[in-house]
Amino acid sequence: MWIRFYRLFDRFLEALRILALVSILLLLGAGGYHLLSRPAPETSRSDSALSGEDGVKTKITGFSMTEKAGNDDRWTLNAQEVWVTEATTDMDGVKMHFAHPQKKDTTFDVASKKASMDNRTKNITFSGDVWVKMPRPLTLHTEKLDWISAKRTITTDDAIRIETTSGVVNGKGLIVELDEQRFTVAHSVRALFY
Repeated sequence: MWIRFYRLFDRFLEALRILALVSILLLLGAGGYHLLSRPAPETSRSDSALSGEDGVKTKITGFSMTEKAGNDDRWTLNAQEVWVTEATTDMDGVKMHFAHPQKKDTTFDVASKKASMDNRTKNITFSGDVWVKMPRPLTLHTEKLDWISAKRTITTDDAIRIETTSGVVNGKGLIVELDEQRFTVAHSVRALFY
């Protein structure tokens, strides 16, 4: 009699296990169906014209931009992050290539930690470990540098270091008039020639 009771009890447990498994599968299927059949929640979106009106800043990551004059590139900008407002474009991790279509020897590259461009004038202030490379070969290092777009001029009041194949010039304050190929170091000039 006990053997019969144990067999009956085993069948009851087996049926209970199957019933529990089927119940779990039904619950999962019904829950999945419920989640998938519900309409997506409504979201609010607005398109940005990158104007920065009313103090709004638009952040862009992995930014690249080229300014053209006719078919020629005037400058190409790459930045890790960019914040655009109506008045300025602020950048981190900046690399720029400035070109002149007729005077290839006045082209140059700038790299800096940060930069800020006036959206109206296209003047740019580079700051933080600024490096300028020119095709002479010539390399300039400073902490802050201003690009005056209309005059194609580079200026700084900070300490500078200019390295060429024939020597090194240290000083303070600099004006580079690219199209005239004229360099002026304001003061505290020290030069070492090889």
